[in-house]
Amino acid sequence: AKPLGAQRAWNKTVRRITRRAARLLGVDGRVRAELYKVLIYEAGDFFVEHRDSEKVDGMFATLVVSLPAVHRGGALVVQHQGLERRFELGVEAPSHVAWAAFYADCVHRLEPIESGHRLVLVYNLLLADAGSRPRVPDHQASVRSAIEVLARWSQAPSPTKLIALLDHHYTQAGLSFAALKGRDRAVASVLVDAAAAADCVCHLAMVSIFE
Repeated sequence: AKPLGAQRAWNKTVRRITRRAARLLGVDGRVRAELYKVLIYEAGDFFVEHRDSEKVDGMFATLVVSLPAVHRGGALVVQHQGLERRFELGVEAPSHVAWAAFYADCVHRLEPIESGHRLVLVYNLLLADAGSRPRVPDHQASVRSAIEVLARWSQAPSPTKLIALLDHHYTQAGLSFAALKGRDRAVASVLVDAAAAADCVCHLAMVSIFE
């Protein structure tokens, strides 16, 4: 009975962390955390810069939960759009955990472990249903400005397509308006509303540049 009770308590903790992580990442609706792997690092171990792939449908972010373990070093460093955030996730108290969540396409690395062991659980964060959407703030002023730009563009002898590049990197399987991340969701929402008002059509697409 005790192991079952501990499992239920842990699942409740993970759900609480998941809800908070989703809120901070700007996602409304149900989000599910799916355990991906357990990692144990010892002195000298590290991980070079990389991006996490979208391993399953609906995945939009990675959640790292650091369990109590005595160690030094091993900071998690996350980069995106020229910004860098350093997370010190070391905890020693048996009743404590530390966690960090970031969009799957963010570049991140693990600094070398100086001593001891680092024990972490890695979860994939997934949109649990089609109703889960990133939040979009009130953007009517931006929509009006975009409508004016589109109106001038449609009246001028200009190219038949306009391209607005998004901040995040998406896979073909993960490219949808519902799965856009952070600022990208707000930008797309403005362009969709403005295009409808300006008699234009707004699509999502993958862009490749050849030289």
